[in-house]
Amino acid sequence: MATPSIRRAGSERVTSFRSLTILTGMLAAVAVAVVVAASTTDAASALPPWTVPLGLVGLSVRDDDGSDLERVTAEVRRLAAGDDGEGEVAGVNENADADADLPTDRDDEVGALARAVDQLGETLRTRERRTLESERYRKELYRLTSSQDLSDEAKREALLELGCERLGVETGFVARIDDSTGSFEIRTAAGGDFVRAGMEAPLSNTICRKTITSDDILGIHDTGDGEWGADPAPERWSIGCYVGGKVLVDGDLVGTVCFVDREPREEPFSHEEKAFVDLVTRWVSYVSERREYTQDLRLVERAMDAAPIGITITDPDRADNPLVYANEGFERVTGYAPEEAVGRNCRFLQGEATDPNRVAKLRAAIDAEESVSVELRNYRSDGTPFWNRVTVAPVEADRESDVERETGDEGEDGNNGESEVTHFVGFQEDVTERVEREHELEHYREYIDDVLDAVDDVFYILDRDGELERWNETLTEVTGYSDDELESMNAVEFFGEDDRDELVDAIETVLETGRVRVDLPYLTKSGDDVPYEFVASRLEDIDGDPIVVVSVET
Repeated sequence: MATPSIRRAGSERVTSFRSLTILTGMLAAVAVAVVVAASTTDAASALPPWTVPLGLVGLSVRDDDGSDLERVTAEVRRLAAGDDGEGEVAGVNENADADADLPTDRDDEVGALARAVDQLGETLRTRERRTLESERYRKELYRLTSSQDLSDEAKREALLELGCERLGVETGFVARIDDSTGSFEIRTAAGGDFVRAGMEAPLSNTICRKTITSDDILGIHDTGDGEWGADPAPERWSIGCYVGGKVLVDGDLVGTVCFVDREPREEPFSHEEKAFVDLVTRWVSYVSERREYTQDLRLVERAMDAAPIGITITDPDRADNPLVYANEGFERVTGYAPEEAVGRNCRFLQGEATDPNRVAKLRAAIDAEESVSVELRNYRSDGTPFWNRVTVAPVEADRESDVERETGDEGEDGNNGESEVTHFVGFQEDVTERVEREHELEHYREYIDDVLDAVDDVFYILDRDGELERWNETLTEVTGYSDDELESMNAVEFFGEDDRDELVDAIETVLETGRVRVDLPYLTKSGDDVPYEFVASRLEDIDGDPIVVVSVET
């Protein structure tokens, strides 16, 4: 999240003074040409050719005009000096008119030149005053926004009050806008009370509906003039003048910052005044974005702490890829508090019964920046072993810097927009109960297999579709099929074509009635028929699904 871009006015001042310096330089050249002309008998021939467009050809000069021209020339040269290096225009001050004593009352060409120079001086003084005023308010804005003693809300109110002073208006406010629903609510207001915090209205009834569609700061110095004269919004809110900008968070509209007064202004809002409003709007946007980010972050933290599993984050850029975050669920799973775990590699959970092959699989995936899940025998803080299902996934982030995001330029490495793994997120789930149950079932399965293999008759188990699930060694001996072949076979394949329909009916019967007995010959792998009696019963597996237990007797 980038900080607000606040641009100083130094470059603008230099540009303004450069253009004015060119103008004053031209006037100075004209004045010098006039002085030269006054000292010659032929004024027209003494003037340089480039002065013709200025309308000074044929300028007649009296012998006693020298002092007037000298004063005009001196004033032009003083103004043409431009910036004196201290941030002010050389010689520009409130008493410049009196000091110069220009012959502006003359009605000839010299008087016209004097009046032009006098107007130029006033323009420079006006611009300098505006520049100094803008700089003073800009510095105060910096001071307020960088204060460590003020909350964001206090800074917002102080900036609104400063804006009212800067713009000479009654009230400043920050409004919240939901463009999708068309709602408008004033959240913060400072200055006069004709616009107050808490006021609500449809967005369509406000001037701000135009602000949010404007590419620049919207300034209206007189709402009674032009297109706004017929708009009901200014009258509804008793607004005579208005200036405002939109507040954006991650590029999305969330509100506006506005300054208003009940009375109209005589002059439009200046560029410098709009620039100040833009700075305030950018700061409010920045704070709003930071607040939303903080709120989202807190919500994520609460959700992660409420999760029934452990959640950790590691930083691979640090030595040994240590934990930099652990949620409360991690303590519930492992017994280690977050502050005990942060800064350590997760291997501290391992012990003598931890399978090194599974650990190697985990480390290989991390080195390859890939996702992985393994079940490890880990140990809690009190030494108790438990089965931990560990899932690790890489977290990628955009490689471009804040500056690159602002400018769109690629970084030095030319990898603009590419991503890199900056962290790994891990999930720890206690699966001890499930794993131990599976181990018990596996032991039970081995026990049953041993019992079944001890039975001389053919014995096997079918699912409801007739697929083999388990069988004893006698089945392989009788049929000649290997265990690998039996894994993909259906019970009907043990019988000839003429007997298969009867077998299917028998399976359906046992599923309905619970038991069936039929005499059918077995068909071996070699094609021999072996007479057997097919006896089947219906049972249920551990998941409650029906199975068919078949015993084939001679």
